[in-house]
Order: sequence, then structure tokens, then C-alpha cells
Amino acid sequence: VMRARLGIPAIFGIDAIHGNANAPGNTVYPTNIGLASSFNPELARRIARETAREMRAMNMHWTFNPNVEVARDARWGRCGETFGEDPWLVACMGLATTEGYQGALNSTQDVLACAKHFVGGSQPVNGTNGAPCDISERTLREVFFPPFRTNIVRGGAGSLMTSHNELNGIPCHENEWLMEDVLRGEWGFD
Repeated sequence: VMRARLGIPAIFGIDAIHGNANAPGNTVYPTNIGLASSFNPELARRIARETAREMRAMNMHWTFNPNVEVARDARWGRCGETFGEDPWLVACMGLATTEGYQGALNSTQDVLACAKHFVGGSQPVNGTNGAPCDISERTLREVFFPPFRTNIVRGGAGSLMTSHNELNGIPCHENEWLMEDVLRGEWGFD
């Protein structure tokens, strides 16, 4: 569906977290944690829009960003990819980023956004990426879910990446409650 909306035969993705910086001559922007310190969603939207243009100029269609995981443990190695520890700010900055990348997903200037990493990887039991986490459903719903829900429901994020960890004993990649009940059932992600 997304390939058809973007008018492309195949889809190519890249981790353009702070601009499409893997190619010479492209613009490198602040990382998400640095961008969040601006408290300026419009700036995030503009940066994502410019990144989308540079990506499409290189035949890239899909970015693995925004990282809307709420940073909870400073030992976690992906804090720099996130918009920080405040769920509201993470949701605002992530939404603006998603909107900037995707536009209306109907032009040669739009790229598919990917809300990641769903969910809880930033609160690992030992501080390392991919380590298990134990989080109550209340904490998930009050702290971790809001930025993802905002990006899916309001922003229409076209893709989502699950987290690399176990959530309460079940790997996120195969967690039926997360993907079927919450993501598809409650939030309507198709």
C-alpha cells in the first residue's frame, strides 16, 4: 500500500536519525536528544522535511525514525536517539518528526516514518540494549505508550519497529498483546 502511495516499485530504507548523514554532501542535524532540548516541534518538523527531500534524492523511501521510546535509564545506549525522558515532549517531537517525513505520503518528497522501538527497551534490568525489562501495565500506559499512540493515531506513522528486548518475559517481536491487542486492536494500526 505504501509503495503504491509513494509511486515506487520497491522500498529502500535507511536509519536517517539525524539527517541522511551516510552520504557525502547531505545535511547532518542534531541527534534527537539534542533536538528535544530546543522544545521546538516545528524545528523537528522542518528537519524531518529536509531529510525526506535529501533521502528521496538518493532513492530512499523509508527512515527508521522517530525513536519515540521514553528514555528511562541513562546506561541504555540509545538515549541519544530518543527525545528524552518526558512522555509529553517525546510525543510532541515524535509527532512533528513523523509529519515532517511523511507529508501526505503522496509525493516524491515524502518518506515513510517508523516509530520505534516498541516498547520498554529503555528500562532494561541491567542497562544494556536488548536486556529484558519488567514494567507494569500502568507504567506502560502512562509513560511508554503515549508517544507511540500519538505517532500511530494522530501522526499516521506508516511503520513501527518493535523493541529488541523481552517485555515482562515475552520478546517484543512476538508479543501478541502488544502487536494485536494494543497496536492493532486499541490504536487501529493496520
